[in-house]
Amino acid sequence: MSVLLDPYLLSSDKIKQPPATFKESFKFLGPTFILSFFSVSSGELIATTTLIAEAGFIIFWLIIFSCCVKVVARPEFVKHTIQTGEIAMLAFNKLPGTAYGKAMWTVWTVLVVIIVKPLQVAGIAGGMAIILNINIP
Repeated sequence: MSVLLDPYLLSSDKIKQPPATFKESFKFLGPTFILSFFSVSSGELIATTTLIAEAGFIIFWLIIFSCCVKVVARPEFVKHTIQTGEIAMLAFNKLPGTAYGKAMWTVWTVLVVIIVKPLQVAGIAGGMAIILNINIP
């Protein structure tokens, strides 16, 4: 019977020194960071054109800003998990603020987002159906 090792267990022989300069940090940019930079979902693409048409060009910068924040935040969650072995939800539960029951407000916020996410996906699918129906009646 083989012993399963914890892949998140930290050992001193596997820890590398962090880069000292900004230029050196480019050596550590992996495919996850690059792919997350290009991950603009269809929701943002639909929202961009719709909001610019309705609210004007200034809202475009809000969408660009939100995409940039998403690109920076995702790798940070992954880095935290790799460095500590602690998943993002446990880290969210340690943030300061008000606790409701056994969980912090951040965990409840993520739960609400997870519950609402199917509505967003349904809206995107509905938008695609309308576009396809216009182009291919």
